Amino acid sequence: MRPRYIHMWLALGIACAAVSLACGRTPEDISQHAETPAQVSVFEESDQESADRLVESAARLQEQGHFQRSIEVLERALKLDSMNAQAYYHRANARSGVGDLEGAVSDYSAALRLDPGMADAHLRRGVSQSRLGRFREAVEDIDQFIRRSGPDAIAHRARGLAYYGLGEWENAVEDFDRAIELDPGLALAYNDRALALVNLDRHTDAIEDFGRAIELSPQQAVFYDNRGGTWQALGNYVWAIEDYDRALSADPMHVPSYINRGNAHRRLNEYELAIMDYDEAIRLSPWSSSAHYNRGVAHGLMGDGESAIRDYGLAISRDPYHAEAYHNRGRELAASGRFDLAIGDLDRVIELQPHWAEPYNDRARARLNLGDPEGAIDDLGTAIDLAPQFTAAYLNRGMAAYSIGNFELAISDYTEVIELKPDAVEAYENRSRAYTRLGLDAEAEQDVAALAELGIDTSKLEEELAALALRR
Repeated sequence: MRPRYIHMWLALGIACAAVSLACGRTPEDISQHAETPAQVSVFEESDQESADRLVESAARLQEQGHFQRSIEVLERALKLDSMNAQAYYHRANARSGVGDLEGAVSDYSAALRLDPGMADAHLRRGVSQSRLGRFREAVEDIDQFIRRSGPDAIAHRARGLAYYGLGEWENAVEDFDRAIELDPGLALAYNDRALALVNLDRHTDAIEDFGRAIELSPQQAVFYDNRGGTWQALGNYVWAIEDYDRALSADPMHVPSYINRGNAHRRLNEYELAIMDYDEAIRLSPWSSSAHYNRGVAHGLMGDGESAIRDYGLAISRDPYHAEAYHNRGRELAASGRFDLAIGDLDRVIELQPHWAEPYNDRARARLNLGDPEGAIDDLGTAIDLAPQFTAAYLNRGMAAYSIGNFELAISDYTEVIELKPDAVEAYENRSRAYTRLGLDAEAEQDVAALAELGIDTSKLEEELAALALRR
C-alpha cells in the first residue's frame, strides 16, 4: 500500500485546481460590476418578462456571493415561468456555489432540455460531475462544449482534470498541453500537467512544470508543496523541505505543507523536527486526521508506542475510515502484548480494505500469540492469495503449520520463502527442523550446509537437530 502522505499532496493539487475551475468562468450574462438588485417593474408585464427580470437580479446576487438569496429569487422566477432555461442555468450556478452539486447537475440538465444549444451549461455540468467523481460523464459534457464552442483553455483544463480523475494520465497531459497552448499564462494548467506527469513517472518533467507554475504565480503555496512532494518521491528530502519552507513562507497557514515537511524530516530520521511540524499542523487544524496519523508514525519510530497508539486513536476519531491508522494501532497494540485489542483493529482494517494482504498477516501473528494456529493459517492463506510473493506470510504460515505438526505444509512454505529469497536464514533453519521431524535427515543436512555457505554458525542448530532426531 502506498504511503498515505503521497496521496495527500497529489489530491490537494487537483482539488485546488477543481475549485478554481468551478468558479473561474464567468457567465456572459453576469455583470462585471456590483449593482443594487433590480426591482420588479411596477408596470404591467407578462410572467415571462417578470421571470427574466428576476433572473437578472439573481445573477447580480451571485456576483456578490449571495448564492442562497439568488436561489430563492430564481425559485420565484421558475414559479412564474417554468420553461425559463436561464433561470435553471443560473440556479444551477448558485447551487454549485453552495455546494449542492447534485442539484446543480439537475438544473443544468433542465436548462439543456429547454435550450440544447446552451454550451456553457455543458461545461459547467461537466465540472459539477467531475467534482462529484463522475469523471466519464464530465468528459462527455466537456466534449460537447468543445465541439460547440471550439478550443478553450478552461474547457481543455477541465477535461484534463476529468481524465486525471479516471487515471488516464496520457489523455490528461494532452488536454493540459492544449490548455497551455491556448493560454500560456494559465499557471494551474502547468501544475495539473505536472501532477499527471508524476503519475507517468516523468518526475523531471513534472519538476519543470511546477517551476513554470511558480514563475507565473509565485504566491501559490500549493505549487511549492506539490513540487516538494515530487522531490520526496525522488528521495530528495532536503530539497523537498526547502520547497515546503517556501510554501509556508507564501502561506503560513497552509496545513498540508507542515504535514509534508514533517514527513520529509521523518524520512531523514529527524523525528523531533517532524513532530514539531505535526504539532503546528494540529494547532492550525485540530481535526486533521493526517496530522495525527503521521505524528503517530513518528512516535512509533521513536519507540514511544503509547503516544503512537493515542495519536492513531485521534486520527480514527476524525476519520473512522482511516484504514492505515487502524492498521498501525493494531500493530502497536500487538507489540505491547494486547493481542485481543490488536485483532479488533485489524478486523476493522480488513473490513475497510479486504484486498490488502498485510493486515491478514498481522492478524495471523496476533492469533498465533493467542494460541489459535488454525485461525492464523486461514489468515495467512488469504494473505498469500492476495500477494503470492509475500515472503513473511509464507514464513509465518510455516511456523503455524509446524506448531500443529503439519510438517509437510511447513516445508512447502519454507521452500517458497527460499525460492523468493535465497538468503533467508530463518527459512533454512526452520525447514531443517521440519525435515528432521519427518526423519528426512539428509535434506536437513543440506539446509545446514546451505546456512554454512551463507556464513552462519550452525553448531547450535546441529545440536538442536540431533536432539529432535532422538525424540522421534
